[in-house]
Amino acid sequence: MQPDLVVTAKPIGGGMPLGALLGREKFTAVYGIGGHGTTFGGNPVACAAGVAVLREIVGGGLMNRARENGEYFKRKLLEVKNSNPRKVNDVRGLGLMLGIELAGPCRDITKSCLERGLLITCTRDNVLRVVPPLVIDREEIDRATAILEDVIQSHE
Repeated sequence: MQPDLVVTAKPIGGGMPLGALLGREKFTAVYGIGGHGTTFGGNPVACAAGVAVLREIVGGGLMNRARENGEYFKRKLLEVKNSNPRKVNDVRGLGLMLGIELAGPCRDITKSCLERGLLITCTRDNVLRVVPPLVIDREEIDRATAILEDVIQSHE
C-alpha cells in the first residue's frame, strides 16, 4: 500500500529550509504548483540542496548504507548488552533509530556520554535513544559503541 500524499521537510533540504508535498497525479488538479504560499518558497539554494539530497538518497545508496549500518550498530549494541546483562535490559530499533533499555535511569549516562563527545538522549527515564545521521560510518559507530560501553560500565 502506498500513500496518496507525503509531506516532508527537514531532511529533504539537507539542513536548508525546504519542504515538499509529494502526491499521486490525481491530486495535482486539487493542489497544483503555486497553490500554497510560503516564506521560503522558491529558494533556489534550498532547492539545489534538496536535489542533491534526493540524488544521494535515490542514486547514491544512502538508504542501503543506512540499513546496513543500522544492522551493524545494533549488533555492536547487543554486544554491549551481553557484556552488561545487569545494566542493559534490551536493545531494539529499526535501521539507525535505536533504543537501549537500561535497568536504571539513563540521565547520568547521557551526561557522561556528552562529556566524551557522544550526543544521545534519554527517554522514558531508562531508554537511551540513539539516532545518528544516516551518513554515519562504521568507524564512528565503533567509537560511539566504545564510549557507550565505557560509560555504562562505569555507572552504578
